Amino acid sequence: MPRLPALFALALALAACHRQPEEVRAGDAWLRLPAVADRPGAAYFKVTGDARDHVLVNVSTPVARRTELHESMKTGEGAAAMSTMKPIDNVPLPPGGTIRFAPGGKHVMLFGLEKGLHAGDRVRLVLGFGDGTDLETEAKIVGPADPAPY
Repeated sequence: MPRLPALFALALALAACHRQPEEVRAGDAWLRLPAVADRPGAAYFKVTGDARDHVLVNVSTPVARRTELHESMKTGEGAAAMSTMKPIDNVPLPPGGTIRFAPGGKHVMLFGLEKGLHAGDRVRLVLGFGDGTDLETEAKIVGPADPAPY
């Protein structure tokens, strides 16, 4: 019987390790400037959920006139492979889950970027959720040929 208290303590410790975050968090945000002036840029980040379901419905930034959520995908194989991109309406964020916006996958298209943005600058991104809440994060700007910072 002395094993029972030890097993109970172990079960409590394991349960504590799997707690959901108390709030939705965003990080590793960055913005790639376009290679050609007046073309769209793109923003990337990760967002981690709390104990509830959430749905990301938009991302905005004061440095872009318009933004759209998009997803890239590859079709075909080998020499016939093609990359395509399509707008998406929203992205579900399950409890405790993490979604990544990254090159070759989900991303935010940034149309009408302000002039004068430079690699190394930082800008604000505002993630909007279906329940009306917003989450702000700061994005690092990188040049068109620069490597991803995260």
